[in-house]
Amino acid sequence: MNYSLAAITTVADCDAILDMAILEQDELSFRKTLQDRQYRLVTSGTSGVDAELTGVISQKTALEAAAANLPEGPAKQDLTDKIADLQHKQFQLEKRRRRYGIPALLQKEYDITAIEKQIAEHVSYMDAVTQRKIELARP
Repeated sequence: MNYSLAAITTVADCDAILDMAILEQDELSFRKTLQDRQYRLVTSGTSGVDAELTGVISQKTALEAAAANLPEGPAKQDLTDKIADLQHKQFQLEKRRRRYGIPALLQKEYDITAIEKQIAEHVSYMDAVTQRKIELARP
């Protein structure tokens, strides 16, 4: 972006702007570190949740097929209870998947990319102000 650098008239103004920019740069670096950490947490949880969910769905399907062929009685009730437990576990895993699944992974990737672009633009901004400072310092 083209900045209105001509409006800066003193080296002291440049120094003040650069001091503020350094603080902002530290903030952006900190935010990127946080996003990187969250990304690592999401990626480590994604495959585990998906694998466990697949297993639970398979177990539930098998138990439902077995329960359908049993006559009423304690064995069928036992399978029905296990199916209910698996349904609850499936619900919990699907809830976790929303937090640690592919959508969460993509969101973290987007967040990191956005911060990286902010950092790159911030560096360009600081370079432009530094260049203006050099121009103003010339006799």
